[in-house]
Amino acid sequence: MDCTKFISEQHFTPAHPVVIVLPPTEEDSTTEEVGYLITALHTSSRWPLLLFNTTYEMKGKMNTEIYQHGNYIILISGSCRNFDEYMEKFSKQLAGLAYGNVQHSWNPRAKFILPVMSACTDYNTTYLSGAILSKLWLYKVTNSVVLFLESNGHITKFLQRNETGSAPNVRLSLHTWFPYENSQSCNPIDGTVPIRVFFLRNVSDIHRGEIFRGYIGKNLHRCPIRILARVKPPFVFIPNRIWLNASGRYTLVYNKGWDIGIISAISDSLNLSVVVLPARYPRSKSVRNFVSVNILSAELVKGRADIVIGQVLREEIFSHSLETTRSYYSMRIAWCTPCATKYPRWTRIFRIFSVYLWIYFILSLVLAIITVICISNYGHKFHLPEFGLYRDIISVTANVTAVALGISVATKPRTSSLRVFFFSWVCHSLAMSTVFQAYLTSFLIDTGYEEPIRTVEEMLNAGMRFGFPPSYKMFFNDSTDSIGEAILRKVTLCPDEGICLKWASEGRNISTLRSDMTTEFMHSIGSSTDDNNRPLLCDLEDGVVVYFQAVMAVLKGNPLLEHINDVIDRIVEGGLFKEWKKLFFNHARVAKKAPSSYTLADTYLNISLIHMQSAFYLFLLGHAAALFSFVIEMVWNSRASKQREATG
Repeated sequence: MDCTKFISEQHFTPAHPVVIVLPPTEEDSTTEEVGYLITALHTSSRWPLLLFNTTYEMKGKMNTEIYQHGNYIILISGSCRNFDEYMEKFSKQLAGLAYGNVQHSWNPRAKFILPVMSACTDYNTTYLSGAILSKLWLYKVTNSVVLFLESNGHITKFLQRNETGSAPNVRLSLHTWFPYENSQSCNPIDGTVPIRVFFLRNVSDIHRGEIFRGYIGKNLHRCPIRILARVKPPFVFIPNRIWLNASGRYTLVYNKGWDIGIISAISDSLNLSVVVLPARYPRSKSVRNFVSVNILSAELVKGRADIVIGQVLREEIFSHSLETTRSYYSMRIAWCTPCATKYPRWTRIFRIFSVYLWIYFILSLVLAIITVICISNYGHKFHLPEFGLYRDIISVTANVTAVALGISVATKPRTSSLRVFFFSWVCHSLAMSTVFQAYLTSFLIDTGYEEPIRTVEEMLNAGMRFGFPPSYKMFFNDSTDSIGEAILRKVTLCPDEGICLKWASEGRNISTLRSDMTTEFMHSIGSSTDDNNRPLLCDLEDGVVVYFQAVMAVLKGNPLLEHINDVIDRIVEGGLFKEWKKLFFNHARVAKKAPSSYTLADTYLNISLIHMQSAFYLFLLGHAAALFSFVIEMVWNSRASKQREATG
């Protein structure tokens, strides 16, 4: 135990909590050796000490550290005659740390000292240390050392086997290893990593040994890394099936996708060989379409893979056993509503002028009629030669209206005063007619758009229903959110996001949720756009519901995580990922033969008969009214002639 204390003082970071994991059995935990170690470490006052056990109740209350542990001392005990007993008890100790009540504080990157308390002569210590270090590797622990009390017989056999000379008065042996040191030491589970053994005469020899190296370089000598890929375009596309003559079977090759590009860059930077494994999909088709990250993370925990890729979102990882890389793509899910539509062409005829302007026009027409009658009557009193046509209210109304419509009158006025007013009315009517026709032509071509929905409050007040897939329902389960409750009361669940977008863009009967990646993709391929290349679905100003970050998942403590994050940072900061996004959307646009995005050129339209259809209907209505008036006049004139002949 003096050796354990000395190594702790030399290598453990001061002020960081030291966890002492007691042996699983109570009799082993209450020995004088254990008490001596705890007392010695406590007396040094260098670290907070936490005692931990996995199988029996300890008297008194224990404080649980809420932050990550800094160092570990795991006391290993067992029967000298039963090799498996050591590993069984050690497995329980590790599982209690990684998956027990303190799993949130579990720190695989800490320094581990594992003293084997029994000095046995019945087994080779390198076999036991190899099994212990292999078990630690499953938990991604690489910075560890195993201590043994050695007998003279063990030392002699080891020296003869390795031909390293003599080591008189050796009391201890220190066992460790260094994964990824060369191409032959890639996977400790396969037994390819050699155990480094240092024999110690006394505790002063420890600082000369190569222990707690910890850091793994950036050259991994083409060691394999296993990638578990979930097919999620554009992050991971469907793999190609290639026939291998050597093996006589097909193999899957993943070569397209943003995540695949990042993995390739990581492989080149760290000199790794990549082995991509397909995700094991459930048989149920409904579940197959949405493979949870929790299903894939089980493969990491079991040691079958090193990294999970395929649109892995940081927000969907809840396990304390996993860690994530740096985010390389941020996305959001936000509300979108049907964009404002164009006004119908017939309604725009009546919206050319405001209501007040139409009232002014009617009042000016009435005032002009009254003025003409007054001027004619005033001139008649002074015996001015004016036609009686301009003193009759019906005739005056017809003439004034004809001038306003741009039609010539049957008889021009005679007197100067009436001619002056008549000329001013002609100028006024010409100006009004010119403005009206100009606006009429422009509105017949482009009628303008209705007032759009801009905020969530306006969306709620619009009376429109809401539609989204069932998986989005969890965003509104907060009972204290009044907006969420209002949305859930009027929700219509869609089978998937594509159906929701189709209902919203074509049916225009719901507001829905969509990710900004979906928005970019739809714009790039020209989907959900109108004739003028304008989008049919518009985002709200305050419609963001949740943000997501795309990451990769690894087991907690993965020694390569720092290097992987460094590569991801360089990809993002260098603009490489942004360029990948741009290429993906450009390829999608070219494949769909979609037009480019909306530009100012789209504001110019070719006038066709469709745009002038309303004008033709107006002209047809005018000719029909003129024909009807002509027929009525002919009938009325015929009846009047017959009456005159009868009376004559």
